Amino acid sequence: MIVSDYSTNNVGALNATYTIGCDAADTVGIQITGTFAGTLTFQASIDGGNWVTAGVLPVGTTTPTTWVTTTTAGGVWTRSCEGLKWFRVQMTAYTSGTAVVGIVGTRHSK
Repeated sequence: MIVSDYSTNNVGALNATYTIGCDAADTVGIQITGTFAGTLTFQASIDGGNWVTAGVLPVGTTTPTTWVTTTTAGGVWTRSCEGLKWFRVQMTAYTSGTAVVGIVGTRHSK
């Protein structure tokens, strides 16, 4: 398994985003920390200009097959990058604070 560098970005305003390219990844892992009041939406794109809401799987829950598309709290999620060029997290509703969004891409050895 090959893991790309894990990096983070502060997302603390309405429509602020953090984006990762999926070219070199089979899956992405997303970790959100920080203190914020708002809604973060998971999104994907194949052209980098047109974004759609994308489901992600929460890690460490009792029902890991329940896809979610938004969060209002910290946590860890994962999803496949198959067929995608880009993946991002966008603050689609914002009241206060800063979410620290970390994303890592992983390629499985073949």
